Amino acid sequence: MATGAIIAVVIAGAALSAFAAVQAGKAARAEGDFESEVLRQQAEREAVISRQAEEDFRLEGDRLIGERGSLLGVSGVESSSGSPLAGLGFLSSEIEVQALRLRSGGKTREMRLREQANLALFRGKTEQKAARTRAGASLLTGAGQAFAVGAGA
Repeated sequence: MATGAIIAVVIAGAALSAFAAVQAGKAARAEGDFESEVLRQQAEREAVISRQAEEDFRLEGDRLIGERGSLLGVSGVESSSGSPLAGLGFLSSEIEVQALRLRSGGKTREMRLREQANLALFRGKTEQKAARTRAGASLLTGAGQAFAVGAGA
């Protein structure tokens, strides 16, 4: 095979390798972008779900307190002072604590999903940069090999 043909093959191989690396980088970036968007949407959904769960819990708690107050009134117990009032107050505070726990758990899950989304985006960008570096290395290696072939001729 003629030296010129060998050089052409070496350069074509290096170019093809560089092109493949760039394409792989683009694919990794697209995958990172997609994964990030999916995780962001999940985080938004988690925020809505946890807010709704907190609201539902508070409504159920209010209904329960009202029911207990009515039962006390029907039974003739004065609920505006003493042990009945303390009991309703304790129930109310426990409902609030549980509602805040629901909120906190939802916020934690939401933040974890947002962090995962940021990480996926970062991974995609990093892989794209690494692929560009591999593409450059392939081109330089091919140029060096072509030079070596040409110098040996």
